[in-house]
Amino acid sequence: MHRDQFEQFIHDNRDAFDSDVPELKVWGCIRQDLDRRKHRRLLLWRVAGIAAAVIGLLFCGVALGGYLNSPTPHSIVALEDVGAQYAAQEAAYQEEIQQKYQQLVSYEQAGAVQQDLKHLDATIAELRKELQAAPPGKAEDIVKDLLENYQAKVYILERVLNRIQMADPDFESTPPKKANTDDRIL
Repeated sequence: MHRDQFEQFIHDNRDAFDSDVPELKVWGCIRQDLDRRKHRRLLLWRVAGIAAAVIGLLFCGVALGGYLNSPTPHSIVALEDVGAQYAAQEAAYQEEIQQKYQQLVSYEQAGAVQQDLKHLDATIAELRKELQAAPPGKAEDIVKDLLENYQAKVYILERVLNRIQMADPDFESTPPKKANTDDRIL
């Protein structure tokens, strides 16, 4: 109830309160204070906007950098894709290895070399797996290593066949007519 009386008093005597007008200096200080607050608020929004833009650009940069540097699934690289020359060399090595292996199989003690040939076959299989997952610049190096392993396999077979021929002059160095394809090492 006390509040209602107070409000009524102000309402009734309003003209008496409005008679005094503050000086221009007071209004100037109020305006200056309001302008300062407005300027501070504007400055704060500008700084916040710039900070948000910088954070957004950093985020975009990190996302783009992560996308560009992410390991991409490489397409399966075949020997033919690296170069026709390498594919032809591989085919020639495989044919030569098969011929020499067929000669060796016709000899009774061919099992002595099996371990070395299996080791080379495992190395060749591993190189083929590496070739399938190789980045574009490394494929040619892997193919060269693969061909070097084929050369080593041919060399081993030639040495074994030469030693067999030296030890047993009756051993035929010509390949048999038709060998069982299950005996292929490749």
